Amino acid sequence: MTLAASVRSESEAFPASALRLKRYSPYLGATAYGVDLRRPISRELAVELRQALLDHGVLFFQEQQLGPDELLKVASVFGNPLRHNPYLPSAPENGGVELIESGVGQRSANESW
Repeated sequence: MTLAASVRSESEAFPASALRLKRYSPYLGATAYGVDLRRPISRELAVELRQALLDHGVLFFQEQQLGPDELLKVASVFGNPLRHNPYLPSAPENGGVELIESGVGQRSANESW
């Protein structure tokens, strides 16, 4: 796994100590607070995030506005992102991000998972 895409200058990076987790359910998941995923992620925070994923199985990051490139940088903290479903449309700016959208009055593409 390569962190070079998501880890920049340590002085600019978000400190690991800012991460706070709140269990989402008794058996699975945690909501992560205290990090802005648009900012560079320090090596220490990357280690904490990977451990949190191992401990909780799923991590939720609320109120994060990420573009396709930023999303792939964050995903690379956890491993090499890969495109899974070639039948889903991809983001025009970055073909590595699949779009799953729904709107009012439309059947949700999420229902076909």
